[in-house]
Amino acid sequence: MAGEIFISYRRSDLAQARKLHDLLKAEDVDAWYDAHVGAGQDWRAATAAALSKSRIFVLLFSKAASESDDIAKELAAATFSKKLVIPVRIEDIQPEGAFLYELASRNWVNAFEDTDARLAELARSLATLARSGSQDLSGLPFDRDATPPRPRRQPRWRKLALMGLGVVAASVVLGAGIAIFGNNGPTAVPSRIAFFGVDAPADDKDAQSAASAANSTILTTFTKLQRDVAASADTEGTPAKDRLARAARLRATYTIGGSLTRLGDQLSIAMRVEDTPSHTLLWSDPVQGPANNPSSLGARVAALLNDRMNCIIEIRAGLPVDDIRVVARLPAACESIRMRAPGDAERWQDLAALAPNSAILQAGAASSFFEAIPKATPAQAEDLKKRAIEALHRAEAIDPKVLDVATARIDEAELRGASLKEIEDIHLEAIRNAPRSANANGTYAHFLAMVGRLRDSVPYGQAALNLDPLSNNKMIGFALATMRSGAPVADAEALFAQRHALFPDQTEWVLHLLAALFNGVGDVNAILADPPPDASAKLRGCMTDFVGLASKHTPAGNKAAALSVAKCETDGTLLSALGTEARAHVGDYQPIFAPDADSSTNRLLLFDPSIPGLRARPDFQQLVEKMGLLDYWRGSRHPDFCNTEKAPVCATIAAK
Repeated sequence: MAGEIFISYRRSDLAQARKLHDLLKAEDVDAWYDAHVGAGQDWRAATAAALSKSRIFVLLFSKAASESDDIAKELAAATFSKKLVIPVRIEDIQPEGAFLYELASRNWVNAFEDTDARLAELARSLATLARSGSQDLSGLPFDRDATPPRPRRQPRWRKLALMGLGVVAASVVLGAGIAIFGNNGPTAVPSRIAFFGVDAPADDKDAQSAASAANSTILTTFTKLQRDVAASADTEGTPAKDRLARAARLRATYTIGGSLTRLGDQLSIAMRVEDTPSHTLLWSDPVQGPANNPSSLGARVAALLNDRMNCIIEIRAGLPVDDIRVVARLPAACESIRMRAPGDAERWQDLAALAPNSAILQAGAASSFFEAIPKATPAQAEDLKKRAIEALHRAEAIDPKVLDVATARIDEAELRGASLKEIEDIHLEAIRNAPRSANANGTYAHFLAMVGRLRDSVPYGQAALNLDPLSNNKMIGFALATMRSGAPVADAEALFAQRHALFPDQTEWVLHLLAALFNGVGDVNAILADPPPDASAKLRGCMTDFVGLASKHTPAGNKAAALSVAKCETDGTLLSALGTEARAHVGDYQPIFAPDADSSTNRLLLFDPSIPGLRARPDFQQLVEKMGLLDYWRGSRHPDFCNTEKAPVCATIAAK
């Protein structure tokens, strides 16, 4: 009977959880709660395994529990795994949000008065239920007249995909954010979701744990973003062949489900997003990960699915509802947004032509044209510029408050060499229009980091991550900004650890190694000894050599470290992208000051507190003046490093 009952509770309610556990133990029922997690054991994996093995899920519900994302995930996983769910109110409050969706149709046990006696009564009935193996809950001490009301439809924040700026030295695209359309914008297509969960083989415990983690994380993410999701009670247990029909009866525009398969020691989850009315497959993509880390795989699936749903739902705003030509092109459009491929300008134009009333698509076409200009011939560039400006003006006329319009405006401003102050004003206007947009906050945080105002960037980076908590790029970008802002090292280390737990990859690994080696963020040897699965033998060798040489912190060691990175760069490893950062830390500044250096990448390094020698160079002022930073600092706030360093440029700024 070990593990038959799983007790879910908030840490502040530990006394009640322990009381119920001890009462059950006295009845010879060995229930599980997280006090059973051993020292050094991964609590996420232990919790997922215990939940998978259990048959009965007891939720101790309180105000503290209602504020816990982890408990919401556990409840969602229990619901989708068809556990017997027993909600127990230990405080007299009503459920809201995710809890309301999952619990509205269930009977409750009220234990907020005479708690000890009620828990003792509950323990006796649970023990009988556990011993009998029955599914009949009629013997439990429910208070049927206290059943919470049916859920009201939750308000929705409207989402859109960002077509914008690079994030970190590895130059990747930020995920989706939230935008609020103006009164003159298009009417959105209904965006109700029928989520049927991830199916997994019943005889594979790792697969069941990964599926539960994916289901709970996806539902928690949708709830946080206030998506209109059909109640789990209306979707659970539906066979795959009947899901589109069930989704149609639930009036859902989107049908979402997935399947999990084992590939040796790897698990693969393939999600399907279908347009319910037309039965059109909008997106399907497998995500693979190690079987021993189900929480990471679940988070990655949820992040990718959320990214695509943000894109699909908001691009569709204002599109012809029943025009299958447009609906069928949404996956390619979302891929274009993700990759920001300059060659996709014509694809954007074709899609925008099908939907002339979509500000998002018109702005997307404008940005694509702007991005194609640098690689075009002079004649082509002139034509692309004209088309970009026309598309931007159409987008502004439809809805100037859409974040994509702000992105296109920034593209246009950068192309004509506008001042950094003008570009900052566009960022600030975007935040005023959509203060709860993850990407409006995230791109402004990135802008502030690139102009040396790292401390000012931190609250915006934190807001962006709070609004888009599964964005791996926002995690690493915020971790780097936190590290360079002078915040406590523990804050940056916690962010790196979070990123590594959810999305272990070679980019994160190299950046964390550099942060540990030069900024004290983590244990260098421990990080070096724990490379991610995608780190090649060549990359591991390069980083081992570099760390061994650079850790000497001697001129000879630094010179040798710089040469080792240069060799790795020519070998075509990841250091081709991150080599500039590695070399800068050991005093080889040539890649930063090269005439063709990428200013977006370099600006993130110019203000790293561990590289004061870079800012002491006489040509540093020439570089920042060329980038427009000197004029910006004179007319705005000076960079953070001027508070702690006597760099020559700081005297120039002060003498304005």
